[in-house]
Amino acid sequence: GDYPLWGTYYFRWWFVKTFQRLLPSEFLNGTPLYCGYLRRMGIKVAADAQLAAFTVGAEDLVTIGSDVSISSMVILNNAFVEDGLLKLRKIHLGDHAYIGSSAIISGGATIEAWGELQDLSYLQEGKTIKGGEIWQGSPAVLKETKPIEELPQPLYVSKTKRFVYMGIFLLMLLLFPFVILLPLLPTVIILNDLDNATPDYDFSYLIVTPSLALSYIIIFAAVTIILTRLLQRGIKPGKYPIYSAFYVRKWFADQLMTLSLIVLHPIYATVFVSLWFRALGAKVGKSTEISTASSVTHPLLEIGWGAFVADAVTLGEADVRGQQLILEKTVIGNNSFVGNSALIPQGYQLPSRMLIGVLSTPPDPKQMEQDKARDWFGSPAIALPRRQESRTFPAEQTLRPSPPRILGRTLVEFIRIILPETVILICSILFIAYAHDLLVEKHWWEIAYTLPVYYLYYMGLPAFLVTVLLKWVTVGRYKPEQKPMWTSKVWLSEAITSTYEALSVPFVLDFMRGTPWLPILLRLLGVKTGKRVYMNTTDITEYDMVDIGDDTAMNEDCGPQTHLFEDRVMKVGPITIGKRCNIGARTIILYDSKIGDNVGLDPLSLVMKGEKLEPGTNWGGSPVKPV
Repeated sequence: GDYPLWGTYYFRWWFVKTFQRLLPSEFLNGTPLYCGYLRRMGIKVAADAQLAAFTVGAEDLVTIGSDVSISSMVILNNAFVEDGLLKLRKIHLGDHAYIGSSAIISGGATIEAWGELQDLSYLQEGKTIKGGEIWQGSPAVLKETKPIEELPQPLYVSKTKRFVYMGIFLLMLLLFPFVILLPLLPTVIILNDLDNATPDYDFSYLIVTPSLALSYIIIFAAVTIILTRLLQRGIKPGKYPIYSAFYVRKWFADQLMTLSLIVLHPIYATVFVSLWFRALGAKVGKSTEISTASSVTHPLLEIGWGAFVADAVTLGEADVRGQQLILEKTVIGNNSFVGNSALIPQGYQLPSRMLIGVLSTPPDPKQMEQDKARDWFGSPAIALPRRQESRTFPAEQTLRPSPPRILGRTLVEFIRIILPETVILICSILFIAYAHDLLVEKHWWEIAYTLPVYYLYYMGLPAFLVTVLLKWVTVGRYKPEQKPMWTSKVWLSEAITSTYEALSVPFVLDFMRGTPWLPILLRLLGVKTGKRVYMNTTDITEYDMVDIGDDTAMNEDCGPQTHLFEDRVMKVGPITIGKRCNIGARTIILYDSKIGDNVGLDPLSLVMKGEKLEPGTNWGGSPVKPV
């Protein structure tokens, strides 16, 4: 049904979804334990479904059949805000259905038994994929139909074997706290000794926290590297049963990578990340830039020299289908560029000097034979005849930096890496110290209403205010410009984004999603937000460049993308979103765009640079077309 935004029913829905995010359920994915958890949340799901971490809006309205495979980053988009209403819809996934990575299924859509929705595709409301049909694209259309006997057939797995492996996965899950806390042990011991050696409420010893934060990062990274290399030793392309020792090893290594994306988030998009990837087993060439690439099997990844892998790229994700793990080698050629939120499927060999655009998939071999273009864009990919020229900058500011520039960037990014961990340590010490007194001295009812205030005062608000202070002191107000990569403006801008994502989002803003508070807090960073704006996303970078009108709805993980890196040049521009607009889940709006009043954008859409969408129109697709 449809329910008023900000009403009582909406509040109940919001509270449940926010509370669920407290539980790290993503570490259950890929195991039969995940199906059990989801059943208790309300999803009707078969015990043998193969499920990566995915997002669902309303669990009770979802049915997932036997042997269904759901890849990572999928959104079952059956709860969304549109026209001032929270809309809840049903989704049905039939037996043996397959959903590719980063796909979105709208509420009211159906995939029948043996249907398939491919990577980075959006299935619209009311659409049905029938048995044997393979759909692709945003919006998804029928690509081909195969006889069911030609599709991957599931291996037989007995209930006894599944039950045994449930126990094995449960035991493996118990190891995660040790992986997180063991590197923290030296820090805890040192802080405890320093605390005992100082008078009460004298926190002067906190000056050593930067060095302790650095030691935790180094120890955690070392533990992750050693465990991951041991677990993935001898890994080769092939097919492996998901109820096997090999799969358990690969699954545990993947969970360590998920954990490292959280704990070591500031290390990504720095000069250190290439070393990190090499240490994990990937082959990475010189002068290569890598941001937050996810779903990576490092020993099966090769990136050439001079390549650029941007934010939120899904890079060679392993496939799980028919109760089997499928692995292939992925190659990114020399000087190739993979844009933000793009997807490179495993087994793909991207030639040298190729560009894959934002929210795009690479061309298939047939397209490559027919068109020799070097730039590709969209889902499915189309050839770009030409793209915007970048300003010309000296080579030492883009591709061949001088030693002083390398040193300068290294120092800035070193500080950027240890800053969030330092703030977390200091805030945690203060919160524990004062909360301890509260727990010892106060009645339970006083604790109940005071503890949340303590959390905000000692953890949440400091984490947010550090980002605000860093932004206004180091950068001030963002403005439209082009900046070469090896310059201090870019390093500082990226440091602010990294601190925002490592501190502000997880400690405060993520819990404000879907409330009137999030737009208010973002105004402190420079975002211009109107009245009654609904935001279920925190994906904003150059804050002063974003203007969102009254009564606009920004749904799950959508983002006004105010900068891009092209030709090693950071291009920044404004984005204006009008009043009463509906922006669908994971839609990206590129800079220099203007969205008129009362405009609708479907999920998984891409608004190109400089687009002007007229008021009262509806758009969808990657890139967008009129709907």
